Amino acid sequence: MKTSTYTLGKAPENLTSNQAARLEMIADTNPRLFRGYKLKEQLRLALKYPDLEETKDEHKSFFWRATHSRIQVFKELAYKIRRHEKHILNTIETQLNNAKVESINDKIKLFLRKAYGCRNIQNMLDMI
Repeated sequence: MKTSTYTLGKAPENLTSNQAARLEMIADTNPRLFRGYKLKEQLRLALKYPDLEETKDEHKSFFWRATHSRIQVFKELAYKIRRHEKHILNTIETQLNNAKVESINDKIKLFLRKAYGCRNIQNMLDMI
């Protein structure tokens, strides 16, 4: 199981033959882990649908399967997704995200770290 982390993180269409064999072995020997993998894949695919109605249906299906899976982490995730479903669907519909804003915030934090020890606050503001 220790060497299966990379295999479990990949999409099934990108698995090599060795990784596919390892995944089959996990399906046979550890059904709970394989159930978690299947839930992860269902959620990954649910977020890729271009049609909003298909996405809603798949989210509903994921919520039911996750809450009935007896895996506490997926239950918590399903309820969190349910709470933010409106925002998730808006993001899928508009194809907008906040990546540029987060990038700028990271750069500002980097400049603040570099400016540690500056005697003049204006020098730090000039870097930003």
